[in-house]
Amino acid sequence: MSLLSKTGLMTLAGIAALSACSLGGGGSSGGNVNGTGSNPPLPLTFTVGGTVSGLTGTGLALQNNGIDTQAVAADGAFTFATPVASGSAFSVTIQTQPSSTLAQTCAVTSGSGIISDANIVNVAVICASVAPPALEYRVFQGFDGVHAWEPWRTDGTTAGTYMLQDIVPGTIDYHSDPYVHGITQLNGTSYFVHSRYPADRRLYGGYSGELWKSDGTKSGTTPIQVGGAPITVYVDNVYLSEWSEPYPVTGDLTGHFAVFNDEIYFSGRGATGGYELWKSNGTDTGTALLKDINPAGDSDPQCFISYSGALYFWANGGLWKTDGANTTLVHDGITLERHTGYCTQAVFNGAIYFGLNDGIHGPELWKYSATSNTVEMVKDINPDNSNQVIGGMGEGASGFTLFDGELYFLPNGRTSGELWKVGVNDAVSQVTNINPTGYSSPHDLVELNGELYFIANDAPFVSGQTKTNFQLWKIAADKTVVPVSGPAQFTYSWPTSHLYKFNGALYYKKLDEKGQLALWKSDGTTAGTSILKHTCSSVPPVPNANPYTCTASQTDSSEFFVLNGQLLFITNDGVSIGLWRTDGTPEGTVKIQETCTFSTMVCAFE
Repeated sequence: MSLLSKTGLMTLAGIAALSACSLGGGGSSGGNVNGTGSNPPLPLTFTVGGTVSGLTGTGLALQNNGIDTQAVAADGAFTFATPVASGSAFSVTIQTQPSSTLAQTCAVTSGSGIISDANIVNVAVICASVAPPALEYRVFQGFDGVHAWEPWRTDGTTAGTYMLQDIVPGTIDYHSDPYVHGITQLNGTSYFVHSRYPADRRLYGGYSGELWKSDGTKSGTTPIQVGGAPITVYVDNVYLSEWSEPYPVTGDLTGHFAVFNDEIYFSGRGATGGYELWKSNGTDTGTALLKDINPAGDSDPQCFISYSGALYFWANGGLWKTDGANTTLVHDGITLERHTGYCTQAVFNGAIYFGLNDGIHGPELWKYSATSNTVEMVKDINPDNSNQVIGGMGEGASGFTLFDGELYFLPNGRTSGELWKVGVNDAVSQVTNINPTGYSSPHDLVELNGELYFIANDAPFVSGQTKTNFQLWKIAADKTVVPVSGPAQFTYSWPTSHLYKFNGALYYKKLDEKGQLALWKSDGTTAGTSILKHTCSSVPPVPNANPYTCTASQTDSSEFFVLNGQLLFITNDGVSIGLWRTDGTPEGTVKIQETCTFSTMVCAFE
């Protein structure tokens, strides 16, 4: 009788056992290496999978053990195609993150372990949208023809450009409008002075006003107060910038604000006393008078500069310094010679270089050394004591530009309207004489790719004529001085903006040969200098354009500013003054926001 007839049923395991017996015996073939005479069983395998949730993008790819790839198109269950043997490891990872309009990041949980005689079904892949990084912002002085000059903000987008506070509602009179001055940034917060004309007008064209701060939101734009009273700050009104480029130590161009050791320093006044040295960490309780230098009046601290581990400044007819705790007089009886309101000073060769009039030599180049604690004249450039000013329009409006280990500056007087420099050993020399019969007035010195660029006039002086020929020049790597742009580019007019370096090129605004305003771009060569885009042109006609405005450089701001990877500037298109941006291409040069119209007759940015 067969085994099946006896039992009626036999398990597969039993059949396998009988097979092993019949194939055993003492023969030399069919046995395994352990001498038992049986073949090892095949290992058991199991699948690896789980669920995906939160997926909105496309292109998500998972991987197990670095070899088995599984594409996932939507939320739900997934299983890798290749099973894994019992006792072996599994490790699920993200091979490719999904792509979507709103960035997503997926993460794996319970994604690794050892297979233990069961399918893995609990791997969880959770996807979440990632908020884009917050765009940086800048505060500027804006005017929309409805409100007064008020603090605005921009991140370079239309939606992100708007007025922060209507501090003086309903005022649109140019002669009594408020102004926003001295905008300075520290740790993501902007500080500025809000003043009114003429109520806050001070001697020599300066202004005083209340100290404000802004985090870039309307609710976060508030005055700083001490004891419930506002803090009054003094700033100049000479070439104040609506951007106020955040230089390392001088926040506003005229030097009444400074950033030092994560605090701002300024010329301020509380409920009593005069304009003295104050500092603030941005809070009401952290804002206080640091030193009352002149108890009988105003010491008016200004022109701050970081040097030798301290913050130096000019006040009360002398040079002072502070470390934030102790404030001391360095040298009495000297006053900084300023150029058109700018603080013309620079740190070079271990000293502070500046313009000074000692009453004997006239305005000349001097320096102060903390090592020797001495003030001395570097060179008497004009021995005839002629009327000159040490300064010029250098990078950062300091009047000085450091290039290739030398300090360049402009002694602007009757006989000195050319570019000069100071060498390492205080050797002072004229760089070149571009215009022997007149003034070349070099300005806007900017370094690019190892060469120094500037704008200068080489038109011969003719009595009774005002012809000028401003064009782009450079000091090449071999120190030769050569023109870059053709004469037609700057003929008969002063350039309407500063030079600005952005993404390896120079940018500036200038009228073309037909008198039409355009944004120019230069790579530093004559062939690579051309119009990037006409921002204001009558050919073709601009609808409703005022023909005069396309050539009215006085209605155009000279400032540029880099923000969120784009270059921002203010210019006009014949209809209105507006905030623009460029990425360096013609199609990427567009208006962001209209800030005022010509019908208001108030379009110039101070």
